[in-house]
Amino acid sequence: MSRKLLCMCGLAALVVASGCSDDDDDPMDPVVEGPTSFTLTITNISSETPLAPGVWALTSSGTPIFDSGQSDRGDGLEALAEDGDNSTLAAALGTQAGVLSSGTFGSGGIGMGQSFTATFDAEEGQRLSFATMYVASNDLFFSPSMSGVSLFNGDEPISGDITSMIALLDGGTEVNEAPGAGENQPQTPSGPNAGPTEGLVQPVDDGYTYPANADVLSATLSSVTESSVTTFTVRIDNVSAGSDVLAPGAWAVHTGANPLFTSASPDAMLGLEELAEDGNNSVLVGNLPSMAQVEASGGFGAGPQGPGDDVYEFSFVAEDGQKLSFATMFVQSNDLFYAPLGDGMDLFSNGTPNGEGAAMDLTAMLGLWDAGTEINEEPGVGMNQAPRQTGANTGPTEGVVQVVSDGYSYGDVADVIEVTLTVN
Repeated sequence: MSRKLLCMCGLAALVVASGCSDDDDDPMDPVVEGPTSFTLTITNISSETPLAPGVWALTSSGTPIFDSGQSDRGDGLEALAEDGDNSTLAAALGTQAGVLSSGTFGSGGIGMGQSFTATFDAEEGQRLSFATMYVASNDLFFSPSMSGVSLFNGDEPISGDITSMIALLDGGTEVNEAPGAGENQPQTPSGPNAGPTEGLVQPVDDGYTYPANADVLSATLSSVTESSVTTFTVRIDNVSAGSDVLAPGAWAVHTGANPLFTSASPDAMLGLEELAEDGNNSVLVGNLPSMAQVEASGGFGAGPQGPGDDVYEFSFVAEDGQKLSFATMFVQSNDLFYAPLGDGMDLFSNGTPNGEGAAMDLTAMLGLWDAGTEINEEPGVGMNQAPRQTGANTGPTEGVVQVVSDGYSYGDVADVIEVTLTVN
């Protein structure tokens, strides 16, 4: 970028007398010559935390699935923990001494908002064991202690949340790689039982970072007693905040206020509702060019964007003093969307284009917004949310556009989305 000193003064004593007073000469106030071309990149960086089909066993004694600190017995835990295949272990449990009844849960993996359940009858003194694979790993699995969960406290059946009784265990049958990234893990096409062998069944301790158990799954017990027979149901829910999906969005280069929405005011009915509820950006994209403060606008994305999918990216031209606003739907919601905070993102700093020389990370300028057009349900579960609703715009209406604050738990913005700005 050209910066010219319009007059030069050789000696300090001559500065005042020389009349060299053009304000544009100040090197702290650089001059941008003409419009600047930018590219904004939006990347979904959320991580998937699926669980795999598992097994359960009701026991009167023993350790049906594993012995902590010992090698795998070869009864099928390896296939479950490495590849999510529960068939071999389920068959072995059916013939094991001390196992009163057993079975499998799940016909496929479960993602965020989905659950496994198993139902069985039990008596005092009996215990429940189960195991399900932590899929983004080589051979890790979730399970209670090796002797299982006691189902009665005295003669009273246990009920409620038992998540704290579950551990993330290492099957000891395959060397661990970085979670979600190893070439010998199920998400790669290397085939079953592909990695080198390892050691013992034990709580995972391999130097890698894993989410807290309670951030991945929730386990609950409920029971009903009729005619002296107590029937239990164990439910395992995937409560991870990963697997977040974004949808095609809209953008605008503008002066003044944000043209997409006004915080603390109802939606202006120009297309934000369709974008935030159903991932339909066409209405808003069509209306933006007619707004007085909009200098340039458009849409981005041809379809939903999940973790690891191609990025959303668009280019535009802007001048000093103009800002960028955009919005993209948080799909596992009723009407939430990611957008810049305030009146949009500044594209220049003291006349210098942001992102010149190296991409600038603007993620900290984003918020998760509530369009206020549909009452919020639990994320990833609500039946009026896009992945589960019977049609567009099915939920009851709500209030005003605001940063989301509905009592539900959402992942940090920076754990879901990354936004960078680059000068072309």
